[in-house]
Amino acid sequence: MANSVRGPYVAGLLAVSVLWAGTFLFVKVADRDIPPLTVMAARAVISCSFMLLVLAVLRKPLLQDARSLRHQASFAICGLLVAYMWFTIARSETVLSASHAAFLITFLPVSSWLIGVFLAHTRVFRWINLLGAAVAVSGIGFMVGLDNILRGGNELWSSLLYISGLLAFSVSATLNKRWCTGIDPFVLTTFNLFYAALGLGTLALIFDAPFSASYHQDSLLALFGLGVFSTGVGYLIFYWLVLRAGAEFACLNGYLVPVLGVLMGVMFLGESVTSLQILGLFVALSGIYLSEWDNAS
Repeated sequence: MANSVRGPYVAGLLAVSVLWAGTFLFVKVADRDIPPLTVMAARAVISCSFMLLVLAVLRKPLLQDARSLRHQASFAICGLLVAYMWFTIARSETVLSASHAAFLITFLPVSSWLIGVFLAHTRVFRWINLLGAAVAVSGIGFMVGLDNILRGGNELWSSLLYISGLLAFSVSATLNKRWCTGIDPFVLTTFNLFYAALGLGTLALIFDAPFSASYHQDSLLALFGLGVFSTGVGYLIFYWLVLRAGAEFACLNGYLVPVLGVLMGVMFLGESVTSLQILGLFVALSGIYLSEWDNAS
């Protein structure tokens, strides 16, 4: 009986990991002829529309617990932080490979630990967690490459740009927990996506002139996959896992997403990965494990 119950959870974990790893693949394809701002504006609009449809099907009230200006302000701030993180993905992948970008997602648990300990005070400082964060960062250094770090070239600056986006995402997650306690996660996510779409869409209209008939079919399909599958369906499966299997189990995707992202870049885009980068990935994953050691939250 236990195995029959566990099976769907494992399948769900693998599914959400594949969908979120596919983000880097879809972005790389879309970036070929669509400007980065437009890529992520389209992602936000498509995924917000998808979530509104889900809310309608589930008959969840959108404004029942989110009418106050305080809640709307928090949704807007968090949504714009997510929008910035998304933009850094698309902008960095104009330089980085999808595999390289997938490597860098390993910084997200480190940024969450840093913010939880030193800013939000939601985590207890432990030396073993600090050691884990340091190990993870050293692994990321291997992945970026010593020559890129020393040269200070485009790959380094694109990596740092994406890392700044991951920090912004961690801040957004922390603020959502603090300011939006009790809000249905579907409603919370929909509002975050709405404000992300509003911010990114406005910037895309100003700077990108996003409406073009010259976009390739592959790029447009990648936008659809990015908005509907990697974002919309990915969120649904993740929330289902949190509800049924618990947040600790659902968050194991943090170990799978970078590995699957690298594999997908190699398999579907023909990208190359060095043995030093593979070593760096496993060093970073080991560091993540140590940074989460004995962390009740």
